[in-house]
Amino acid sequence: FRAAGIYGLHPGEQCGSFALFAENYDLVITDMTMPNMTGELVFREIKEIRPDMPVILCTGFSEKVTGSRASELSIDGFLMKPVNQAQLANQNRKVCSGFPCSGK
Repeated sequence: FRAAGIYGLHPGEQCGSFALFAENYDLVITDMTMPNMTGELVFREIKEIRPDMPVILCTGFSEKVTGSRASELSIDGFLMKPVNQAQLANQNRKVCSGFPCSGK
C-alpha cells in the first residue's frame, strides 16, 4: 500500500497522528467501529483539524449510522461493508472531486 501512497494510522491515535501531518493526506477512510473511538468521532475530529479533508465512513450492519444519518452528519462519503474495489474507487472519485487533492 505504501508504494501506492496509501498509509494507515493505528486506531486510537489516528487523530493525533493526522494532526501532525494533516497536509500530507488527501483522503481519510475510517471504519465506524474501532477500539477507543467511533468513526463518527474520528470524522468530527478530522474536520476540526482540517475542514477541507474528504472523509469516507465505512460500516457493516449499524443501527447507529445509516446512509441517511451519514448525510445528516455531512459525512463526505459512506460505504456499507462488504465493499469491493470498484465501490471503493467510485466513492473515492466522488468525494475527491469536490476537494483539492494534492496527488502526493
